Amino acid sequence: WIFGSMALLADGWHMASHAGAMAVAWFAYVWARRNADNPDLVFGAGKVNALAGFASAVGLFLVAAYMAAESLMRLFSPVQISFGPATFVAVLGLTVNLLSAWWLRDEDHAHSHDHNLKAAYMHVLADALTSILAIFALLGGRFYGLYWLDPVMGIVGALVVGRWAIGLLRETARVLLDHRVSKDLHTEILSRIEKDGQVRVRDLYVWNVGPRRMAAHITVEDPAPRPPEY
Repeated sequence: WIFGSMALLADGWHMASHAGAMAVAWFAYVWARRNADNPDLVFGAGKVNALAGFASAVGLFLVAAYMAAESLMRLFSPVQISFGPATFVAVLGLTVNLLSAWWLRDEDHAHSHDHNLKAAYMHVLADALTSILAIFALLGGRFYGLYWLDPVMGIVGALVVGRWAIGLLRETARVLLDHRVSKDLHTEILSRIEKDGQVRVRDLYVWNVGPRRMAAHITVEDPAPRPPEY
């Protein structure tokens, strides 16, 4: 903001969005652990993660909308940009991303087993790409007079952040609204219960109540009734 570069601002918000999401997730996990045995929470405290994610996604979407609007305004009303300092900060951001990617590199194919690690690695690569685009826009404006590149890259960054925010909104809303789990898992549970051909499932509802935690409501018909533990 100080250097007047929308490309750098978008790059910074993109990186800050991931750091902020990590901070929100950390707070949510701490709160969930402290309230794990709270009797007032019928299905446990797991949904606080989705609630925190939803709130942060709303904030990110508003930030993306602001960046897009500001970048469009600067396309028609350019402002003075401090290209030298802005480029230095962009290079510094790229360096941080490359170091993070090296730290998260897959030396023993761990990514195939750890989806969180793989997701973090891919996000760092996406951050590095936005840093490269910011540097490209700043150098183009400084040496070739292509000042329009800066607000254009700001719009690109806003779209990236906005797309990530919308994806997070959809994912967390499914948890908050008790959306049914995937059809594949639903079908697998149904087939396992009815595998002996005697038990018939009348109603089956399975939904997420927290990270890796689900609840289910099942009504079955059985000609030879068995205890619920069965």
